[in-house]
Amino acid sequence: MTVKAEDQHDAARPPFLPFPVRAVRQGLLIAAPTAALFGGFAANTDVSPATALFCWLGVNALALALIQRQMRQLWRMRQAVRRLSRDQARGVAETEAGSESSNLAAEIDRLSADLVGERARAVAGEAALRAVLDSLQLPVLIFDAGRQLRFLNLSARDLLGQVPEGRDFAAALRNPDVLAAVDRVIRGGASEDAEFRIYQPVPRRLRVRIEALPALSGASRSFIAMIDDLTDSERMREMRSDFVADVSHELRTPLASVLSIVETLNGAARDDPKAQQRFLKMLEEQARRMARIVEDLLSLSRIEMHEHQAPTGVTQLNDVLRNVAEVCQFAARERDMRLEIDLPERLDVVGDSHELTRLFQNLVDNALKYGDRGTAVRIHASVARNMARVAVSDRGPGIPREHIPRLTERFYRVDKGRSRAAGGTGLGLAIVKHVVNRHRGELKISSVENEGSTFTVELPLAPG
Repeated sequence: MTVKAEDQHDAARPPFLPFPVRAVRQGLLIAAPTAALFGGFAANTDVSPATALFCWLGVNALALALIQRQMRQLWRMRQAVRRLSRDQARGVAETEAGSESSNLAAEIDRLSADLVGERARAVAGEAALRAVLDSLQLPVLIFDAGRQLRFLNLSARDLLGQVPEGRDFAAALRNPDVLAAVDRVIRGGASEDAEFRIYQPVPRRLRVRIEALPALSGASRSFIAMIDDLTDSERMREMRSDFVADVSHELRTPLASVLSIVETLNGAARDDPKAQQRFLKMLEEQARRMARIVEDLLSLSRIEMHEHQAPTGVTQLNDVLRNVAEVCQFAARERDMRLEIDLPERLDVVGDSHELTRLFQNLVDNALKYGDRGTAVRIHASVARNMARVAVSDRGPGIPREHIPRLTERFYRVDKGRSRAAGGTGLGLAIVKHVVNRHRGELKISSVENEGSTFTVELPLAPG
């Protein structure tokens, strides 16, 4: 709103004293009728002209003083009303008790106090609403009819990034289907649902519901967008399908072996104790193999279920690596191998200690299974680019270059016979990959044939 220069001057100073032009104008308005009155008295009565002039001056001075006083009080009240309109409420200056102006000033003071209270309640209510919305796990965005964002709760900021309030809705969500649904609701349409996907840091499937909020008296229209994560339900369906396919595929061979052994025990080996012992040992091996496959499949399914939810706890990685080395010492001695550990003094990462233990145990187990007898498996940890870097290296036949891109696929084996003989299920590196993804890390594989392989894991360091 544009304010005239005269009004700005009036806002800064009270009337009359610094305004001779206005004072003269007010004086003339009073002086003209009184001059006619006292002039008539002097002409038609025995009052002398000097006495009439003296009385005229006295009446004018008194009237002007009274008007000036009232004008000052009105000016103060006008200033108070202006402050109310600018959220700068303060009390009106004191006026003469019992006068109409003092009564008006008291009413303005009461109005000021009421407005201050209403504004305080409104601010407190908005703060409480923001706190409630911030506590929700559901991402929530509130925007106006111009598509300007008015509020994003903490979950929305975690999902979409730190988008400033006041930006266009497209700054938070650029998906064309979502923006089209937003525009339809703003134009007066019914509630809309739209699905979209994000691919960083991990793929997720999401659904947004857009609704108009009830309009408040005198307030502009507002709208709300609530985002629901469908990733879990979608992955659950995929996992059920994958689990059935994997189990039916991978358990077919050991189950066939078990059935064959049972038939042999019930047939030709029924009366042969030595053969029975040999076949029972084979039966035990196949049963253990099936148990390992099922256990790894279940572990992989659990990790995949929560892969899109990054862990938030802090783990001392040195403790994890030392525990893994201690657990794997027995397997190393069986193959006449040794474990060499090179760790910094302290290495804190953001992660789940149980999953990280499984990750590095799988890597060390693989190094012990496929490394040459009598060699060392080396575990080296360091810090690089604000990431913890752990490398597990073996000395062995290495991995042909063409196989490296597929190593983390389920049940992929470079040498199937050697893998099964070593007790592998083909799921160890798949588990490693998904644990690394959930921890927002990176897995690197390098190998030189006839020299060995190195598996390097990078994980985010804990803050501080």
